[in-house]
Amino acid sequence: MMPTRFRILMVSDILIAGSYGLIMPILPLFMVERVSGTNLQTVAVAQAIYLLSQAGFSWVFGSYQQHKQLAKRSHGGLVVGSIIVTLVPIIYLFSRDISQIFLAQLLLGLGFGLIYPAWTWMAKEEIQEQHLKSVKKIYDVVLSLALAFMAVAGGFVAYRYGFHQLLMLMSALGLCGTVLAISLWYDHIKS
Repeated sequence: MMPTRFRILMVSDILIAGSYGLIMPILPLFMVERVSGTNLQTVAVAQAIYLLSQAGFSWVFGSYQQHKQLAKRSHGGLVVGSIIVTLVPIIYLFSRDISQIFLAQLLLGLGFGLIYPAWTWMAKEEIQEQHLKSVKKIYDVVLSLALAFMAVAGGFVAYRYGFHQLLMLMSALGLCGTVLAISLWYDHIKS
């Protein structure tokens, strides 16, 4: 049986990661259609900026969170990272130049770089060690299925209603995940 806090943590992460599952497969099309100065090379650079910043920030925050007040820093990282990730679609929405997309990708990497180490530590705290591997496998399958569904849904929404509505949907899903992350932080403060 999974603890309630872990379920909330899992749903929060699925909502936040899932919000990016909506656009990731079609982000290059969005960039080429809506952002001046975009070509295949700049699309690749934007993706590289996200991946490198996510790896770097994840390493830095993971090291930082372990030194003092691990629980406080983990909850804070989850909340701040969730807020950042939720705001990035709004930056996409108003981006008219490739440098703004590069900034959005850097911030997206920062957000997920804060979320991942925080989420990992919090999950380990909630699940008993002997059940951690099986729960992690279940979570990985659920997340993969959610991302696959979101990729199809994102393509449908963008095709049928446009990128503006897709980006608003991304922010709404991210906001729901952020509210759950804040509820975990508030619960931690109360205890």
